[in-house]
Amino acid sequence: MRRYFFIAAGILILLAAIFAIDRALWLIDDDDHPDALFLREQFADAKAGGKSAISAIAVNGGNWLALCLVGAGENPQETLRNFARSKRIRVPSAQRFRSWFYVGNVPKGEIALVFVTERNSVRSRRMPNFAGTPNFKAACAQRADAGLVWR
Repeated sequence: MRRYFFIAAGILILLAAIFAIDRALWLIDDDDHPDALFLREQFADAKAGGKSAISAIAVNGGNWLALCLVGAGENPQETLRNFARSKRIRVPSAQRFRSWFYVGNVPKGEIALVFVTERNSVRSRRMPNFAGTPNFKAACAQRADAGLVWR
């Protein structure tokens, strides 16, 4: 009986370590990330030109099928899941569980970038709200779209 306790404890410790490492790598909260710098520049150019659309093609080196920018108080994973479902973009069940498990609603003053890669995995990044709109709402696009239009 005692050996089962040690086996169970070992498995729990191993799962906790995997969860901690994966969580640390999953949600990148870095204002200096290349995607954040690129989007900040795109938003600045759009504001200067009076436009309401940006080019998001270079996000993640162009490796994405569907992408959403989500504002404060909204759930980025739910937004992406609904958008991907409406566009028939497949997200494997394991990816849905892994990615949906970590991210809740976006905190005030931030926006979240969440996208499906060409290999059908989901990635998220949190960054300051540099859109210039305090009530930024979700904006989603497919790779083939002309641009990402925000409200």
